[in-house]
Amino acid sequence: VLHETLTGALVFGQGNVLERQLKEMPQPPGASVEGIPPALDDIVMQCVQKEPEARFASARALLAALRGL
Repeated sequence: VLHETLTGALVFGQGNVLERQLKEMPQPPGASVEGIPPALDDIVMQCVQKEPEARFASARALLAALRGL
């Protein structure tokens, strides 16, 4: 949702969405929207990692990262 909010577009809006979600990584929001800080790109990309252990461990950890921007 954060990725879509920043870009104004669905991450996997065309084709077989489920298959794309399982096999593809989206581009960082900053690749399509100028002015997004690299640190925010990093946070968003950590949120969409395929492996659960690579994502934030909790909403509290995500919030801490966002507050640290």
